[in-house]
Amino acid sequence: MMFLIPLLFVSSLADCSLFIDYSGCVKAEVTSKCSGAVIIPKEYTCIADYGFTNSQISQVTFQSNSAVTIGSSAFQQAPLRTITAPGGYASIGSYSFDSTFLSTFTLTSSTNYGINVFINCKSLVSVIIKDDMTIPKQMFAGCSKLNMIQGQNYITDIASGAFNGCTALTQFSFDNIKSVGSYAFALSGLHKITLNPTTKFGENAFEESKVASVNFNGADKVVPYMLRDTTQLSILSGLESIKYIQQHAFEGCSKLSSIHLYEGLSTLGEEVFSGSVKTIFYHGTTKPKCDENALSNKVVVYVSDNYMSTSFCTVTVTKAHCSNKEKINTTSGKCEPCSGTGSGNDGVTDSC
Repeated sequence: MMFLIPLLFVSSLADCSLFIDYSGCVKAEVTSKCSGAVIIPKEYTCIADYGFTNSQISQVTFQSNSAVTIGSSAFQQAPLRTITAPGGYASIGSYSFDSTFLSTFTLTSSTNYGINVFINCKSLVSVIIKDDMTIPKQMFAGCSKLNMIQGQNYITDIASGAFNGCTALTQFSFDNIKSVGSYAFALSGLHKITLNPTTKFGENAFEESKVASVNFNGADKVVPYMLRDTTQLSILSGLESIKYIQQHAFEGCSKLSSIHLYEGLSTLGEEVFSGSVKTIFYHGTTKPKCDENALSNKVVVYVSDNYMSTSFCTVTVTKAHCSNKEKINTTSGKCEPCSGTGSGNDGVTDSC
């Protein structure tokens, strides 16, 4: 049961009657009547769950110097532009700032965060991170104007969907990241990424993003659906250590016409290049294990003379017999000399 006790407080900036609930947290009596700015007296340090949901509040100021608690969905769907808490935040509940108008926010590890805290905050432009922390599930999903994350080096882990739909976010460093959850950067604006080989990535991590270039940087695995439908992707590098390419990893990458794969490749999953790669340059000598539907029979696979099988997955291989001073003309299938001092390495390439 909830007991509402009237606060002896009237804000001169908002026509809003406030109460405290059974847990001592501030709550609007009728949220639709709350608009403008609200000042929370110093004796109160928490906002109740759904305390100001669907209100018209634009500004909140806590007078207390203690860390405050923001309940779940506390300001959900409110046009909140600024919130001031001199003592910081003890906890911020799930969906607290969903669809608000906040433009910037500072995160600290001392705060306990729920999920979807800033989901669909279309005005959020920048985030400041003060110390080591995990970005919770879908924390910034749908924040389409978020383009600056100050203190990225403090992020240790990123939960699923954390930056999903952040279309203005074009850069991100994975240098210090231990794990990235599923769909974490799906539909994001990331353009050029370099992976950390020790980072554990979840499925669909970059699906339908704007990624055009990926340096795998010694990573050994491409997880399921990792880059699915990244229609701008055309450049891959750092694939020399890849052992596993799992199901649908590059499906729908329509600008990715070719890929170089290397000795040590162990497994290709189901339809890994469906709707994308047409040419594979394989620099290994042994045939990897493949799902029966790994490759289309229309894919052309070039190998060196040292390759020890007649097929790659279910595709009959092509040995171009090019030297290390030559490249393959993929139209004619013939060898062409590299210009100048250029090298074709093992001759299994279309460029020098």
